[in-house]
Amino acid sequence: MINGIRKMYAKRTKKKNVHGIHLHETYIDKIIADEEFSVQDGEGHLHKPVSKWHLHGIGLIFTLCIVAIIFRVGYLQLVQGEHYAHISENNTFDRMVVLPARGTIYDRNKNQIAWNVGSVKDEVPERTYHGEGFSSLIGFIRYPKKDASNNYYRKKTEGEGGVEQKYNELLAGSSGSIVLEKDVSGKIVSQLHLEKPTDGEDVVTTIDIAVQRAMYKAIKEVAEDRSFHGASGAMMDITNGEVIAMASYPDFDNNMLVSQSKKVSKEYLQEQEGGIFMNRAVSGLYSPGSTVKPFFAVAALEEDIVSPEDIITSKGFITVQNPYDKNIVYTYKDWKEHGDLTMYDAIAWSSNVYFYHVGGGYGEMKEGLGIDRLNFYAEMFGLGRSTEIGTFHEPPGLIPNPKWKKGHYNEAWTIGDTYNTVIGQYSFQVTPLQLVRATATIANGGSILEPHLNKGTIPKKIKLAISEESLSVVQQGMRETITKGTAKVLNSKNYTLAVKTGTAQVASGGVVNSLITGFFPYENPKYAFVIVMERGTQEGSSITATKIFFEEMVKNASEYL
Repeated sequence: MINGIRKMYAKRTKKKNVHGIHLHETYIDKIIADEEFSVQDGEGHLHKPVSKWHLHGIGLIFTLCIVAIIFRVGYLQLVQGEHYAHISENNTFDRMVVLPARGTIYDRNKNQIAWNVGSVKDEVPERTYHGEGFSSLIGFIRYPKKDASNNYYRKKTEGEGGVEQKYNELLAGSSGSIVLEKDVSGKIVSQLHLEKPTDGEDVVTTIDIAVQRAMYKAIKEVAEDRSFHGASGAMMDITNGEVIAMASYPDFDNNMLVSQSKKVSKEYLQEQEGGIFMNRAVSGLYSPGSTVKPFFAVAALEEDIVSPEDIITSKGFITVQNPYDKNIVYTYKDWKEHGDLTMYDAIAWSSNVYFYHVGGGYGEMKEGLGIDRLNFYAEMFGLGRSTEIGTFHEPPGLIPNPKWKKGHYNEAWTIGDTYNTVIGQYSFQVTPLQLVRATATIANGGSILEPHLNKGTIPKKIKLAISEESLSVVQQGMRETITKGTAKVLNSKNYTLAVKTGTAQVASGGVVNSLITGFFPYENPKYAFVIVMERGTQEGSSITATKIFFEEMVKNASEYL
């Protein structure tokens, strides 16, 4: 074949009378010289170039396609244009809000507290709650709202009060939007998602449903049986600030407020103006009475005012002569004549006279703590200042002091004011949550915590400059309140409590607030609690409520005991 190629190009060269070496000859020589020349691989073949007729054919095909497209467009515009214009004029385009699903609220064990059930118009699920006993804690929601033009001006659910409001940004999610094309009959022709909605996140709280129910049952039962105006309670983990329960009585049913099929009557809302929507555990202010004595006992020990075994005698009262008029004598009473008292006894039996001595000084005890140091230690334990729980309206409270009295009453401070302050009376005001936080500080060895309701919260803890010895004395005194003091009825083989009781007179006619605060188990403290029975006539009612609460815990939440 090679010789044939050479002869062919030799003839062409001769005919054309070409002199020298032609390019094709060089190429042929290369083929001959190449020992790896392979016919099987297609080497050595000469390919015929594409003819111009082929190119003309391909061009003709493309030209026909373009002509067809132009013809079709012209037909649609010129012949069918009026028809499609008519359709376009009668079709409508609506931009619609696509609502997100609100997140679920769980208790610490992943049991639902607030959740969505079913759907109604525009796919808005109805919010459902456990109802009474949880409402002032959880709050409720307001649904998305439309204006007169049927457009949403509130494009997602909004939390009102409690956990729903505190964590609204997490729970609510964000709305999306969609464009719907409808024909003249209202039938959807097409739809386009512009933005997909983002459903709200779930929130796992620190609350235990079983403990919450037990606490609400206890305060409600005693309040209704003994005609108290209201009541509240809280239980907190003393190691990390987690709020296990926080109840307020009376409570409302938040399912009534979120029902989309039943309208809440104005009469119902008017009836609740007395404070049913208030969470008393956070927002209520109360004179703490003798429940503040453990904190001032710590102060007296830290300031070397008294030692634990020093004896102070209570004859049932002390008297103070007016320094400007010897004929005027003031009497400050104890609730009974206690006799000789150590600090342990004074806490267990809640002696006022003992704390008059250590708070303001009396008789041989020339120097007491004084009002400035009383204020200092009360504030150190977190009384009179917000807990920063951030879930409800939380007033700071008040620890009486000379500056406040001068500004409020334009009067000078007296020793009698100090005596009343050290036993939690006068104008002393705290919230139940402040009180349980302070009690937790005694129980956990002197670290003040920030109470919180979100299970994922990193605890905030500040270690106070208080000796373990002082705290241990007070802890023992609170335990003796159970074993031999004012709350012996709470001495049980099923749980070991350490408590401090208190009574604060709030009006004439024997109207009082009955309070108790404490921690448990005494041998290895883990939880603190508080119960306040508000505006009744029976002292000790908080002890009765505590008894009911812990008996319910034995039955339904014994793991805490």
